[in-house]
Amino acid sequence: MIKQEKKKKSIGRMIAGILVKVLFIVLFSLVPNLIPASWAEFYHRNMYGYVSFLPASFSNLFHNSLTELIVVAGGIMLIILSVVFLVELIRRIISKTAGRFVLTVLKHVLTLVLVLIILFDLMLGIGYRRKTVYQYLGLRHGEYTYDEYLQVLEWSYNGMVKARRNIGQDYRGVGHTARSFEANAKYANSLINTVSVKYELPLSAAFIRSKPVAASHYWSMTGIVGMYDPVFVEANINTDYMDITSFPMTLCHEICHAKGLARENDCNLMASIACIHSKDSEYMYAGYYFIFTSLYPVVKEYAGQEGEIFPDYFSYEDMAPVIRDMKASDAYWDDIHSTELSRFIHDIGRESNNLFLKSNGQEGGVATYHVPDNEYVDFYMTYLKGAKNA
Repeated sequence: MIKQEKKKKSIGRMIAGILVKVLFIVLFSLVPNLIPASWAEFYHRNMYGYVSFLPASFSNLFHNSLTELIVVAGGIMLIILSVVFLVELIRRIISKTAGRFVLTVLKHVLTLVLVLIILFDLMLGIGYRRKTVYQYLGLRHGEYTYDEYLQVLEWSYNGMVKARRNIGQDYRGVGHTARSFEANAKYANSLINTVSVKYELPLSAAFIRSKPVAASHYWSMTGIVGMYDPVFVEANINTDYMDITSFPMTLCHEICHAKGLARENDCNLMASIACIHSKDSEYMYAGYYFIFTSLYPVVKEYAGQEGEIFPDYFSYEDMAPVIRDMKASDAYWDDIHSTELSRFIHDIGRESNNLFLKSNGQEGGVATYHVPDNEYVDFYMTYLKGAKNA
């Protein structure tokens, strides 16, 4: 009888412990949406660099993606452990000790989930509550005329085609990077550091070793070109096609996540600003290209509304190599998504990312990757208008 009572008390303590862990999991899951913005700001200005240093330093010891290793090896282990669990569960059911076994397994699983959620909050989640890059930069918002919008578009066009002239290309006339992946990763890290200091943006100065993903070709089926892993503070990059129009932007974008920016549009805005400030033609090209292609349809529509004649940029001689790069990029993605299976995987990947972003307070989901067009105009008008090289 005493033994039976001890057993019941032991099970009761296990259940209580499980309920406490569930409560903490729910609590920490809500932190990114509930924490006061001032707390998030204090954390990222004074603590994030130190908190993220250890996992970032560990990740930097490896040249290959730890995230990919965990996903592949972890997936295999999960299958094996699931089989072991089912076999052991059947044995426990027969011996009438299944309840304690299930509770023990659940306790360990919940412990792992709790640790992962805390790491997510510390390395990414809290960042959703900090100020935006727009606010850090102190950009002045204005109601701009068509001519002013066209001025900014013209600036981005000139920067884009000027940088493109200095980029090496293959026999088809398509531009390619002249650096190795590792050299690009190191350069992009230094570039983000330099520009964040220039504009006094509170980002971590820690070195982030971006990682190439071995299974990039299959990863392309999801349509994802980069992913930040907050557990390892690791920037994972799709290297199946290092598109000269976007690869530098992707590197800078993911490094921005690792340095403390959570929102997708913040990372794109920061990455584009960093790239256009680079002295390297490849990065300048990608940054100006990103801004030009974002502004182009907006200014064209504005011209229609105002009854203005919109410049036919795509007929300009300087635009020819840019068009070749565009067509090469489109051909790659058309080939990747040429089957029903790849299109299905792409839709699943996009929707999963969409749900992830919305669950962390980014109401627009994947649409938040887009930097609002006026932010480029605001940046130009705040910092570059009237400057010698504007």
